[in-house]
Formats: sequence, C-alpha cells, structure tokens
Amino acid sequence: MQETILKLVVPAVMGLLGGVVGSLIAPWVHWGIEKRRSRQAKRRELIDSCRMLLTTDIDRKTFRETEVYAKLRPHLYQLVIEAVEKDQPPGESEEDKNAFKQKLLEDLARIEREWVLI
Repeated sequence: MQETILKLVVPAVMGLLGGVVGSLIAPWVHWGIEKRRSRQAKRRELIDSCRMLLTTDIDRKTFRETEVYAKLRPHLYQLVIEAVEKDQPPGESEEDKNAFKQKLLEDLARIEREWVLI
C-alpha cells in the first residue's frame, strides 16, 4: 500500500517541481536574450550615428559637443580622445582638420570588433 502511494506521489511531485522551475527559468532566459539584443541594437545605433556625423563637414569642436561623442567617449582610446579634444589652431590645414576623423574611424572599427557588431 505504501509503495503504491510512493509510486503515485513521487512522479506527481517531481512533475510539479519541474513545471514550477520551468515556468520561472524560461522568462528569465527570455529576458536575458532580449536585454542582450537591445544592448547590441543601441551599440549599433551609436556607431552608425557617429559614422553619419563624420561624413558631414564637422570640425572637432562641434563634434565633441555632440551627444554621440559624450556617449562614445568612455569607450575610446585616450589617444583618440586627445585628438578630438585638441584645440584647432588658426590656419590649420584641411588634412590636419580631418586627422581626428581618421583616428576616430579606426577606433570605431576596434570598438565594433570588441562589441561583436561585425
């Protein structure tokens, strides 16, 4: 008699525990996946908006005052930050003006690789 009860109760309890655990873990896993997708989308948007700004005729001073630069700055190498934040002397050549863009584009490529966006 006792064996029969155990044969019925144990599988029922195990099924109940499995269902409870599954119903708690599945949403948590789904939330983790969605959080990662959202973070990757925001990162991709940041990189794309920075590249769009660099295709315009923007100078260092204007670029460093943008929200894009403020968000990207913590991820940039110090050398690139210094190139962007360096004051433009009067009479600076067009090549020198665009040097910060080239350094920034190179660092953007590095960040994309680190963030696994490419």
